Amino acid sequence: MTIKYSKATLASTLAPAVGEERALELVSEAMRELGVHATEVTAYEARALFDHIGRHEGVIGVSARIARVRLATLRESDKPDPSKLRHMLAKEVAELLAPSMGQERARELVETSARKLGLELEALGREEVAAILDDLATTGGVVSVVARFAKARALLKFA
Repeated sequence: MTIKYSKATLASTLAPAVGEERALELVSEAMRELGVHATEVTAYEARALFDHIGRHEGVIGVSARIARVRLATLRESDKPDPSKLRHMLAKEVAELLAPSMGQERARELVETSARKLGLELEALGREEVAAILDDLATTGGVVSVVARFAKARALLKFA
């Protein structure tokens, strides 16, 4: 059985240091930035969220790093099944970009980048997805910003 955590539960681990409202904002922001849309997350996803929040300076970062260490002591069985996501389609990569730039433009950018890098559009591995998004991140402007956030979300899908 995999342990699941709600947003409120994650926030409660930070609340003693930063207050309930701010803790909930931090967890919600991290979930949004990393593309986590589930109402409950696994211990593995929770650790990724705390890693993200832990990049803050001061009390917030320290509290998140402590919460992450506590979660790291959970059973190894809480890590994702290795048989799960190991490949993405170019279409799925484009879907990570689409909310900010439209489906057609996102598909066009991903396909162009994949061709430029000599990659197939089917069964893209973690490194290939990262390469495509890194390539898009070098283009400048909005595409660069969106590609960086998409990369974080994509890598979480492989985690």
